[in-house]
Amino acid sequence: MKQAALKGYADDPFLIKSSRALDRDVLAAAGLIPDHVLPRGNLSEPLDASNPRLRDSRSRHQAVQTEAREKRLLRFAMTATGGLLLIVPMIIMTEVPGKICSLVTTCVCMLVFAALVTFATNLGPNEVLATTAAYAAVLVVFVGTSMVPAS
Repeated sequence: MKQAALKGYADDPFLIKSSRALDRDVLAAAGLIPDHVLPRGNLSEPLDASNPRLRDSRSRHQAVQTEAREKRLLRFAMTATGGLLLIVPMIIMTEVPGKICSLVTTCVCMLVFAALVTFATNLGPNEVLATTAAYAAVLVVFVGTSMVPAS
């Protein structure tokens, strides 16, 4: 609701106003448009009559299904990216020996992870810091295990 309120009065979907077609229909059906505010009879054309938010060619069910499909695809992409960001550095550190290689791999992968989290999500600065620190901790474990000499 905070994000909707930050869009401003005109775009806040939680405020019902007669300037939007769908809202006007709801107000009229409920008899909530008082006589002293608007004249009786037909109301003037709503501001969004040419492109109302929920009156497009799709049904509500189709809109919900489309949104669910998009969210599912986003979750899959984030999961695949997260898996790659864990597996690729581990493979690099195990295949290329050396402390310098492990540290450079850790730094580069951590910067890539931080950039992806910052630009691909709506997390705040504290959450970005926490997720990056957790990822860095996992990479440090990889560095520590790659430094142990094989017996």
